[in-house]
Amino acid sequence: MVFASAVGVSKTAALATSDSSITVDGVSAGVGVLGAGETQAVTVLGRGGVPASGVGSVALNVTVTNPTAPSFLTVFPAGTARPNASNLNFGPGQTVPNMVVVPVGANGQIALYNNSGTTDVIVDVLGWFPAQSAFTGLNPARLLDTRSGSPTVDGASSGGGIVVHDSSVTVLGRGGVPASGVGSVALNVTVTNPTAPSFLTVFPAGTARPNASNLNFGPGQTVPNMVVVPVGANGQIALYNNSGTTDVIVDVLGWFPAQSAFTGLNPARLLDTRHAPATTQDSQVGNLVSGAIDNVAAVAPTAITPDGRFVLFASDDSNVVAGDTNGARDIFRRDTAAGQTVLVSLASDGSQARGDADLDLNGYGARVGAISSNGRYALFTSYARNLVPGGSDGYQHLYLRDIDGGTTIAVDLNQQGHFPVPTPSADRGRVDPTYGVTGSWIADDASAAIFVSAEAGLVSGDSNEEPDIFKRDIAKGTNALLDVSSSGEAANVPTKGSLGHVVVTPDGRFVAFDSR
Repeated sequence: MVFASAVGVSKTAALATSDSSITVDGVSAGVGVLGAGETQAVTVLGRGGVPASGVGSVALNVTVTNPTAPSFLTVFPAGTARPNASNLNFGPGQTVPNMVVVPVGANGQIALYNNSGTTDVIVDVLGWFPAQSAFTGLNPARLLDTRSGSPTVDGASSGGGIVVHDSSVTVLGRGGVPASGVGSVALNVTVTNPTAPSFLTVFPAGTARPNASNLNFGPGQTVPNMVVVPVGANGQIALYNNSGTTDVIVDVLGWFPAQSAFTGLNPARLLDTRHAPATTQDSQVGNLVSGAIDNVAAVAPTAITPDGRFVLFASDDSNVVAGDTNGARDIFRRDTAAGQTVLVSLASDGSQARGDADLDLNGYGARVGAISSNGRYALFTSYARNLVPGGSDGYQHLYLRDIDGGTTIAVDLNQQGHFPVPTPSADRGRVDPTYGVTGSWIADDASAAIFVSAEAGLVSGDSNEEPDIFKRDIAKGTNALLDVSSSGEAANVPTKGSLGHVVVTPDGRFVAFDSR
């Protein structure tokens, strides 16, 4: 990030608290961890290329490492009251960096405050703004906090509730930002308590949302990032959350005049190494990793979430993810927004699927079933014997993977919680997937699943030894037969129950299928 009127310097460390650490001049090296409720002053003037005078604000990269407790770090001008704001949020053992722009305070210093536990802190200076520059740094002030009972600098935009998709925040006339004449604002934006993997985009209110993201995060994470954004309609900036819900916190750090040398832009993506997403001019390049793959031999069918973010697919390739060593077809989930692929067909202890290798490799082993609309839960079939405690009988069975929670359970169980006794139709399923089991739908909270199976014994009275449609209440451990007449009479001939012939509405209420 480059600011006009700023003077960049070669990145140098101004503070390093850990033992044996060094700084650019030996000052503030190895001074020890920052304790709970402790404030540490760091001299920035006259160090690392920053002049000894005439400096208004400094641009820093601040990193916490080795924290012992969930906490936050606030960076503010030394000699001023600590603001109700945060620049970094972190958990035990994490290493978290963030860029910070902060006015220089008393004695040429900035101050660091750690809320809980202890943590090492590293401060690298990136550049500085003259005292009379176009950029005006502010003592951080909170403009938005969606969490209930959480205050802001003026009481506005406080405790307004989670951000589901779109939200706007007034920035002009608040927290030291003038009511007019402002072109762009520098913010620290934090997400916390998200319920799903997602991304947040910050852009000028009243403009089209750009193909860009400012924060990327997973369920339960707290992630901060510094953002510079032009002010939009009605003196506001807009926030867009892609998936699930999340609380959002916005702290203002400073502002640029409308006629300054710095021109803020609506974010535009200039590079994306992933194959699927587009940049400003639809440029795409390959993955910049050692041993990267250029193509994935995906096997139909695949499943995709309604927003297009998550794709569930099968592949025989061993280099889709690192460490895939079972030599068999596996199930994977691709996050097209984050550019990440994870292995899905795993046991709860992380073991890779293992079973009858000849069946896993002949095209009828691991097969895609369905993915929840939030991308968290996946249904898939496998002949593997080790995916659940106690193993399976070596026949094809249906499994539910909680990708975020890291657990796997069997779905095609009878009312007693056991795999059904194999039948002649199950034997046919070992060579013909029409007679196997296929997942068709999974609830967003994984409370229920709809699937097709030729197994007998899933419900009492099912004796046709042909594929039928079932709904399993996972919480209660009960099954219901769905391909019945309005009077409850079961089908007496095949329903041709492959995934392509069963369609389920997103809420799981209606099922369409063909039957002879």
